Amino acid sequence: MGPNAIGSEATGGRPSRQGASGRLRRPEGSDHLLINSLLRVRRFVVFVSYIAQLYALGNWQDGHFLGDEEHSESQPDGQPRQPDMQALGRPVPPTTSKGGMPSCPRSASSAPNADSAATVRELHWLEKLNFAGQFCLVIVGIAAACIYGRQLGVMRGQLNQMVGSSGQTDRLLDLYQQQLAELRRQSSDTHDLAVQAKDQADRTRDLAAAAAEQADATRMIAANAATQAKAASDLASNSAGELATLQKQLELTDRPWIKVTDLRLWDCGSPCSTVTWYPVPAAEQNQMSTGYWVTVKNIGGSTALNVVTFTELYFTGNLMFGLRGEDSRFCDSRGQVSPPVTGRGRTLFPNDPKEDFKSGSANVASANFIPFDRSGPHAYAWVIGCVNYQFQASSTNHQTRFVYGITLVGPQGQPGPLPVGRNLVLSDLKAIRDPSYDYAY
Repeated sequence: MGPNAIGSEATGGRPSRQGASGRLRRPEGSDHLLINSLLRVRRFVVFVSYIAQLYALGNWQDGHFLGDEEHSESQPDGQPRQPDMQALGRPVPPTTSKGGMPSCPRSASSAPNADSAATVRELHWLEKLNFAGQFCLVIVGIAAACIYGRQLGVMRGQLNQMVGSSGQTDRLLDLYQQQLAELRRQSSDTHDLAVQAKDQADRTRDLAAAAAEQADATRMIAANAATQAKAASDLASNSAGELATLQKQLELTDRPWIKVTDLRLWDCGSPCSTVTWYPVPAAEQNQMSTGYWVTVKNIGGSTALNVVTFTELYFTGNLMFGLRGEDSRFCDSRGQVSPPVTGRGRTLFPNDPKEDFKSGSANVASANFIPFDRSGPHAYAWVIGCVNYQFQASSTNHQTRFVYGITLVGPQGQPGPLPVGRNLVLSDLKAIRDPSYDYAY
């Protein structure tokens, strides 16, 4: 609450008659000007009246002394001359003669009496002028009295206002004293709060210092832990490298290795044929079917698990171009079988052989026919195979690949292509291994 609001509250909401500067208002300008004008008129009237009186007094004295001189010369007995009462406008008392009888006044037709009458008239006009001036002075005095009475009322109002302002000032002083006491109390409370805040800041600074020390200790522990973790990581990396090296050495020395030792064509006996042809009219092709035994052996130092053999019968028309990558395509597709089905294949111990019977059939297209002799078209037949296996120390799929060619034995014992569409018995055939396709991992 500000001083203005307190002042308004102390006066009961009434507007103060004081100005913005707190001084009492002076009388209105119109009254002040009127008073000054009346005072100037009064001075002028007094001055004119005074001049008129002086003028009248001078004329009366001149007429009185002039009459005495004129009449003193005409008085026989030397007595002083009486004033001309008729000239002065007063009744002339009767004069007595020496015998005691009243005598008639002297005639006014003489020259001295005429001058006295003119003087009396002039004095009568001056008296009127003096009376008018006195009347104006009375009017001016009444007007001045009214104005002064009005000013007196204004001054009384101002005095009452000053008395009210004094009471309002006392109330303002009381309110200021109350505010000062409240401010002192608040200052004391603020001081107490400042002391408490300082104590709290000191405690916070102590806690911050303790936290900083704890953070330093934690940072040191973390640095030591990081060093230990790095050492452990390096040790683990070294251990992993050593383990990989040991595992690789184990695989190279003690792992199982599967080798294909033989492929033997199937002898079904007479009148059955080892190689049988079937025409395929819809495709304008011929299909060949045959059977054979594949013998494998574990030549490694540990047991081979899940040993499985896959084979395919394939025809080509020219030995110069080989299998055209068919062996890689076929064995890669079989080697990607992961994870292998446990128990699907057989277990093969070291130096333990295994023989599996396989059969295959394939169509011979016209593009694979080669002109061999006048007996008809011929084609080269191939058996492409791969053996998948695992061992206990590794979950990787390992594989051994092989390729055998099925040839026709000629009159001189030389191998040759198979005649297309002609069934053959075992004595007409021979399986020859091609070592250029051997591969193991």
